[in-house]
Amino acid sequence: MSIATPPRLGQTVPDFTAITSQGERFRLNDALRAQKTTVLVFYRGHWCPYCLGQLAALKENHPAIARAGAAVLALSTDPPWQSDALARDMALPFTLLCDENQEYVKLYGLHNPHEMGGCAKPAVVVLDSQGKVLYRALETPYKRLSVPELLDFLSSLAKNPEHTGQNVRIGGFGLPLKPGAAGWQAAKNMVRLGTAKNWRHFALYPAVAVKKTFSLLSGTQNVAVVQSFAAPPETVFAHVSDPGKMSAWADGILLSRIKESAGGPGHPDGAGAVRAVRLGPLAFEETILACDPPRSYEYTISKGTPLKNYLGRVDVFPKGEGAELHWTFRFDSKIPLTSAVVATAVKAGFSTGLRKLARRLRRAKG
Repeated sequence: MSIATPPRLGQTVPDFTAITSQGERFRLNDALRAQKTTVLVFYRGHWCPYCLGQLAALKENHPAIARAGAAVLALSTDPPWQSDALARDMALPFTLLCDENQEYVKLYGLHNPHEMGGCAKPAVVVLDSQGKVLYRALETPYKRLSVPELLDFLSSLAKNPEHTGQNVRIGGFGLPLKPGAAGWQAAKNMVRLGTAKNWRHFALYPAVAVKKTFSLLSGTQNVAVVQSFAAPPETVFAHVSDPGKMSAWADGILLSRIKESAGGPGHPDGAGAVRAVRLGPLAFEETILACDPPRSYEYTISKGTPLKNYLGRVDVFPKGEGAELHWTFRFDSKIPLTSAVVATAVKAGFSTGLRKLARRLRRAKG
């Protein structure tokens, strides 16, 4: 099984067999079964000061993490000899895994092809003994999950094994530890451990940065909106899948069903259904590709849009007595340098509409 996107809450991650920093074979599922909880950290490499700050914070808090019943694994695309030198230099008390061929970061949807010839996108995933995702933090290259926040979750999980899980998105800039120490460590690593590939990356970085900026403005856009509801998943799913109900909360957007699913009258909005969408002067059609009520559905814009390669997905998860909705979509723009602007506007529209729906369902429940 492969994961096209980063693992989601409640999903069981695929097994893999990696090489440790000491050159030993390491099977993930064997390690998971030996622990109640495992913290799997994806980091960019020995050259990244933000990653080193995070690893140092994990080292400092390792006794508290162990007391909470969790083990730590950290994976990068560095080869074993670089990872081993890093582990010894920092005296890390946990296992470093090596994905030199970038196989597992791709498997987990956390591959960044733009740096160092390919590296991991930083993330923290907490797994139970069966590989089920209990916690997920998608980080940025410049800011990481704070270890105290991770400890808070591990502590609450230890007290309540039935915890429904938590999804975190880290944004902005900032170092989790002392920037001077982390920066100095990264500089030492580059002098002692740097390869021709590493140095070539930094020499070409200005050109890469320009290319990346252009890609951010006009390349494929990935957007995610998360909203909590004081209503059960079945209710939320009905309001975000039925075109008539969607028109009530999607401000300025009119939706109507123009083709029912072949699943029959009881499933009119399942796979194969087509809905018409009108937004001001724009009119287009969306086709449902897959549907698993009341949990998820996928759809694409199939006709009449300034966007191309559009793929959307809606997931509804139980959360306490209510639900949490994750609406994700990606697309390319047909008009150069407009993708990022369109993504920002669409995300703002979805966020406003879903907050409106959340208030409406809260009033209906009260």
